[in-house]
Amino acid sequence: MQHSDALLQFMSRYVDYSYTGPHDFERPESLPWVGHMAFADMLVRAYRPELLVELGAYTGVSFFSFCNAVRQAWLHTSCCAVDTWKGEHHAGYYGEEVFAAVERHTERNYAEFARLLRMTFDEAVDRFEDGSVDILHIDGLHTYEAVRHDFDTWLPKVRPGGIVLFHDVVEQHDDFGVWKLWDEIESLTPESCCFRHSHGLGVWRKPGGPELEHPFLRALFDRPEGFEAVAAFVRAVAERQELQRRAHALERLAEERQEQINACQAESEARQAVIDDCNARLEQRAEELRAARDEMCERDAAHQREIDALRCEKARVEEAYDRILRSRSWLVTRPLRFAAEWIRKRRAGSR
Repeated sequence: MQHSDALLQFMSRYVDYSYTGPHDFERPESLPWVGHMAFADMLVRAYRPELLVELGAYTGVSFFSFCNAVRQAWLHTSCCAVDTWKGEHHAGYYGEEVFAAVERHTERNYAEFARLLRMTFDEAVDRFEDGSVDILHIDGLHTYEAVRHDFDTWLPKVRPGGIVLFHDVVEQHDDFGVWKLWDEIESLTPESCCFRHSHGLGVWRKPGGPELEHPFLRALFDRPEGFEAVAAFVRAVAERQELQRRAHALERLAEERQEQINACQAESEARQAVIDDCNARLEQRAEELRAARDEMCERDAAHQREIDALRCEKARVEEAYDRILRSRSWLVTRPLRFAAEWIRKRRAGSR
């Protein structure tokens, strides 16, 4: 009864579990391990390791989950991640930006107890004493040959009773072979279990060592009843985390869309202001053209009046001239005008 109460009290802390570390887990390549973050926290707090080693850190999701638990629980644990940070054909190949991000997060948040070894697993193995590693997480190249080699090479470094974690134990496509190794070693010790969500995480305890005291660890390896309860709880926490992650992603997407809408509205308002300004200038120009047209019409009307007046004057002059030509005096004096013209021409000719 006391065991059950202690287990419930321990696990109740994770009902509202949320990772508080520094890493951005929204990147697609980070998602495969996200479902095991809560379990990583539980394992570290319950087991209280002195030395934790991870083979294959990539973007740091699992490594930072372990480190975050160490920091929050104030444990005296040394954490070490081994990776070339160049990639391989399962995870893909990448540039220096991945290691730079992992190194930056480590130095800012876990520098006092975490270190990064940028080298191959075989190059790093001699840096550790036999039986010194409490928790070993193997997550490198996932072919059977590679993971078998990593397990055989590093198993002497794990102390009796230490825990070895294997990721992707349920993946059986292409040349993934972690599942095959897991089938071979699962039966070597009664203290092993497998979480099947998030691509699968195998938990294997090296034979030997003292009896487990923490209720979570005892339930973890108590098959089937104890582990089924733990697995269901861990899976529920992971599903809740996934729903929260999706909700946050949707919130960020909504915020981005709202920002885009606001930007479009601002641009639309700016364009409308330009249109309004153009319309105002067009209306002003149209008013000026109407005023100019009215002025021209007035000038045209004035000119037309002047023309009409000149035409009337011309008509009067022509009428007066015509009356003169038809008058009796004009007709009577015609011979005199003819004689005067003849005399003028004679005088002009004599000169």
